[in-house]
Amino acid sequence: MPFSYRRLFFGGTTFCCCLPVRLGVIVMSSLGCLVAGVLMVLLWFELATTLYMTTQERIAFVLAAITATVLFAASILGLVGAIVRKQLFIQTYTYILYVNFALNLAIAAYFTYEVTRATSNAENLACLDAIQDPQTQGQCSGLLNFAKAVYLVVTGFVLLTELSRERFCPSVKIGYGTSIPT
Repeated sequence: MPFSYRRLFFGGTTFCCCLPVRLGVIVMSSLGCLVAGVLMVLLWFELATTLYMTTQERIAFVLAAITATVLFAASILGLVGAIVRKQLFIQTYTYILYVNFALNLAIAAYFTYEVTRATSNAENLACLDAIQDPQTQGQCSGLLNFAKAVYLVVTGFVLLTELSRERFCPSVKIGYGTSIPT
């Protein structure tokens, strides 16, 4: 039988060279439930408790929270599909992850723009206008810049995690999805 990349990437029965593909889908969807669930709760909590948001900031948070909620539901669907061996659930989970990745890129870009804009507005209002001491102004600006840097690092980590999952995991999900009966 000749060598085939299609068979190598999409026809395998193992994940990470030794684990069954079904276990790989169960692990990935479980981790997706955990991460998306925590992110979903944090975003909805932030929306519910923060009273003074501009319309643009609120839109950014709502879009991110809806995306996290859809990802959480899709991960549950993938987990159930892997456990009960339902091909339709696995395929739906896979397609939702593809759409979710594209949405995450767009929302992360918009969210980053909004956080950067809000941080510079807060720096002007809270640090430069309200505080008269130059040393304290510098400390206040430094704190806001640190918060912005933390946000950018977390966003970069989340996007890299999503990218690696979208790059390496579809072969597992497609391979498992095609190996179970409809």
